[in-house]
Amino acid sequence: MMQMTTAHRMFLQSIMSQGILNAREVKHLYQKCCTACEVAIGDAAALGQFVITINSNIRPFNMEIKKGIDEVDGKQHYGLVNLAETAISRLASDYSANEMELFKKMIDVIVHSDHGSVSSIDVLNLTDQLDKKMTKDAAEDLMDQMQKQKWIKQGDKCDNCDTKFHLCCAARYFRGKHTPKCPGCQRSWPHSIPGMHGDHLLRMYKCLTKELHSKTSVPYHSLMNYCCRYYSSAEHFPCEANQRY
Repeated sequence: MMQMTTAHRMFLQSIMSQGILNAREVKHLYQKCCTACEVAIGDAAALGQFVITINSNIRPFNMEIKKGIDEVDGKQHYGLVNLAETAISRLASDYSANEMELFKKMIDVIVHSDHGSVSSIDVLNLTDQLDKKMTKDAAEDLMDQMQKQKWIKQGDKCDNCDTKFHLCCAARYFRGKHTPKCPGCQRSWPHSIPGMHGDHLLRMYKCLTKELHSKTSVPYHSLMNYCCRYYSSAEHFPCEANQRY
């Protein structure tokens, strides 16, 4: 096992203090540590070996620097993770033991399901299986928080077959396609696609409508229709705009 140098230790301490870093930030950190310790800066392969050296030294302590893919933007991110669950490691979590139990039961359902996912209703029903009582409202808040902190992956499943996409994968796959079709059954993809024409307009119209609604007595739906007519033509606006809010 190759021993860590001062540059390795500086890199590890920075990862521990900063948390999750994207690929660009990791490369910048590597260059900064090498420069500070007067070590030659290598290429991407050298950075990879640099991280391998750190991991070989900290793995006996059940720690490792791992890489993951962000489901929203598809970019690589790196972070220091714990490889074993112990009484001490559980104290480092921001979540209670009861909340972690619900999360583990949710993962168990996902792993054993035929479609590799779990609905929000199924998650709420899992609260009945917890050793300690949890309200449905508390479970919903927990799911919202875990989604914001990237514990839970967002995705869509075709209504006609078993094809599934992470949101960022769907955005990449359907980019430039005017009539998106499921790659599995070749039927029309039934879900909205992040980043496609009209999707960002819908979000803008909703935000604008809410702001106007808070300052006037005009019904929300009337304001929404006004914003749609004023800012876009009918053929360019997604069908969700015709729904009632």
